[in-house]
Amino acid sequence: MNTTRRNLLILFFALCQFCLHAQTFSATVEQPIPDDGNSIAFNLEVNGLPDNINTDFGLVQVCLNMDHTYDSDMDVRIIAPDGTAFLLFAGIGGGDDNWENCCLRDDASDFIFNFGAPFNGVFKPMGSMGNLNNGQNPNGTWQILLYDTYAFADAGYLKDWSLTFDMGAPGPYVFPGSHLPIVKISTGGQVIDNEPKIVADFQIINKGIGQLNLPNDSVYEYSGKIAVELQGYTGPWYPKKNYDFDLLDTAGLEIDASLLGLPAENDWILKAEYLDPTLMSNAVAYEFARRMGRYAPRTMYCEVFVDDDYMGVYNLTEKVKRSKNRVDIAKLSPQDTSDAELTGGYIIEMNHNGAPGAWDSQYLPINFASNSLPVQYKFVYPKSNEIQPVQAEYIHAFVDSFELSLHEPNFADPELGYRKWIDESTFMDFMFVNEFSNNYDSYGRSTFMYKEKITDGGKLKIGPAWDYDRGYCCVEGWVWEITHTGWPFPDWWSIMHSDSAFLQQRYCRWQELRESPWATDAFLQMVDSLHTLLGDAAVRNFQRWPELGYADFDGNVADRKANIAARLAWMDGQISGESCEVLPSATKEHALAQWRLFPNPADDLVRIEFPQKSRAFELKIHAINGSLVFAKSVQVGDQNIQLDVSKWPPGIYMVQSLSEVGRQVEKLTVF
Repeated sequence: MNTTRRNLLILFFALCQFCLHAQTFSATVEQPIPDDGNSIAFNLEVNGLPDNINTDFGLVQVCLNMDHTYDSDMDVRIIAPDGTAFLLFAGIGGGDDNWENCCLRDDASDFIFNFGAPFNGVFKPMGSMGNLNNGQNPNGTWQILLYDTYAFADAGYLKDWSLTFDMGAPGPYVFPGSHLPIVKISTGGQVIDNEPKIVADFQIINKGIGQLNLPNDSVYEYSGKIAVELQGYTGPWYPKKNYDFDLLDTAGLEIDASLLGLPAENDWILKAEYLDPTLMSNAVAYEFARRMGRYAPRTMYCEVFVDDDYMGVYNLTEKVKRSKNRVDIAKLSPQDTSDAELTGGYIIEMNHNGAPGAWDSQYLPINFASNSLPVQYKFVYPKSNEIQPVQAEYIHAFVDSFELSLHEPNFADPELGYRKWIDESTFMDFMFVNEFSNNYDSYGRSTFMYKEKITDGGKLKIGPAWDYDRGYCCVEGWVWEITHTGWPFPDWWSIMHSDSAFLQQRYCRWQELRESPWATDAFLQMVDSLHTLLGDAAVRNFQRWPELGYADFDGNVADRKANIAARLAWMDGQISGESCEVLPSATKEHALAQWRLFPNPADDLVRIEFPQKSRAFELKIHAINGSLVFAKSVQVGDQNIQLDVSKWPPGIYMVQSLSEVGRQVEKLTVF
């Protein structure tokens, strides 16, 4: 045999050994898992493998031995040398203990979340192991990332873990493309923890309405750096995380920018909507808060990848903050410590979220018998580390005065009672949003208030609406009355409901809302529009997170529509009062003086016709998710507008104009 042929055969057999034999790499750890809110990564060195892993030969199995005294606290992921990560499991096992000779592989017969602890055997992981068999070089440092999501409670201990590579490996998840924008976060192998924020790359792929977006597209609507961390109090417990992020420039400084057509800012949240079988609980609540004339966070749906791992459908959401385009109150500087300058603006929050409170209410919550927590206040603006002592004392005293006024004999007096301190209408509208959404996770939790400067009115207002992913269920009466047993509710609404003037105003406001902006059909049309918008993306989301059992998206949406209609009807029957005149809405008041559109519904051409004596106005058309699809400044004498909507996604669009005489709003249905 000649030398060349012999060398080729030697090379062939050397290569084939990787094809024919499984190879396992193990690491003995014997280390505790931190229980302080921080994650920890343990390394495993892999060497001697082919420099390309794929479906021919790649990662097939991860095994571990791990102790923990409350298994569902553990979030465990594997990170490959190129930074690609996937989820082994999270939130499983409840309060039971341990993983004993536990192995995970994509071809196992069933998911690990369908079993109980101790986890002994072979299970399907909650993420896609095949994502790591992406053609990367496997030789290098692999990591197992452990995160105890409930700090300072139960403890854990990792004994050992291993990786097995073999033939017939699973391949990466094939993403078919989305008509929703795609958001990509790339950490470079860093860990996104609850805090502090890490710097990561951030891209948005958005070709426009009706166009298919792919994760490997290289033209970005936005591309830059972000500082990102996990968001929420309970959110970090769940496998699908919320993300809080700030936009950064090349120097690492915060910058304002518009994302997906929303007003420019630097603070944003990607809400996972993990517990929501419709993915639309927040979007619907915020939209109908806005239809009342209140600010509520704007949202835009997208599909998210973190380090190339598909995470599902998210809502890009405005973070609550003082801003011209968000909570529009006066700026409060450190030097504003006296006179009118001291009086505003402020934003505070009622929320037991693990962070220290600024002060507790002087009054017991309405449900004090079922929990020992006080109603607690936190500083949002200015932040707790920025607010001056005299400013902190001022807003504390103001809220105390409001609460005291509710508990005085003359609490209902229009001049001396609680109305002296608060804008009653905001408390009424806030109640309506919480009640139509049946949101038991409200009133004393995830509840914001803001105080205006004295020159802007000076009163305390409640809002904006926030956090409705646990809503639309569970309470058959009034939520303010039948409270969540675990969270403290202030007694404000109980006292207000003993005020006959409040009850009459409540009735008149309800009649006004139900006449048009809150008509039952308006709710159902919005749900239908979001159903159409989410479509296949929602199906993918629930395939990615099957542990919740939300596979029947269409059925879940139908249930939501029935829930909303029934709840509104119940509220109609409960809210009564004396006859009151409901003023015509701006829509009706100015419709004839401005414009009309036809046909409606439409699937081809839509004509917007102006009267001969039309005034100048700004015309804008938004999709139901908030994205701007058309805008025009119409001048006196301009010609009528004809729009081709044949390529617009079916759904509800809001057509609105703003002029010196007022605002006109019409719904346009495209089918």
